[in-house]
Amino acid sequence: MRRLGSGLGCGAISILTDDCPVAVAASVMAYFDRENAGQCGSCFNGTAAMSAVASALRDGWRPTTTSRAFNGGRWCCAVAAPAALDGATNIAASLLHQFPQAIARHLANDCQTCRAGAFEAVRPYEVEAVAQS
Repeated sequence: MRRLGSGLGCGAISILTDDCPVAVAASVMAYFDRENAGQCGSCFNGTAAMSAVASALRDGWRPTTTSRAFNGGRWCCAVAAPAALDGATNIAASLLHQFPQAIARHLANDCQTCRAGAFEAVRPYEVEAVAQS
């Protein structure tokens, strides 16, 4: 997997079918922001910044610092070794490198899945009912 630019991280695997990768990444980033230990400035500031950028991107805002905010966390991982920041940085890197078309759709505010409001629950830790028309 590493040769292909991937890894298992904590061992959690999610197969995205109809889910928008930007929305899934934003939800996971929000989890890291909520659940970090709050002990290290680079960790709680880094996860908050990456979560804010991912959420703004998901919601159709055009963040001006997407790449810088996502990539900025890398140096913190080597210095302070917070696992939450490592995890958030890995999610951001995967989103940037594996889903550039999804990012482009969001930058153009053209993701039909997210515009339909499909991601109102804080995923992946809550369940919501979706009304069928």
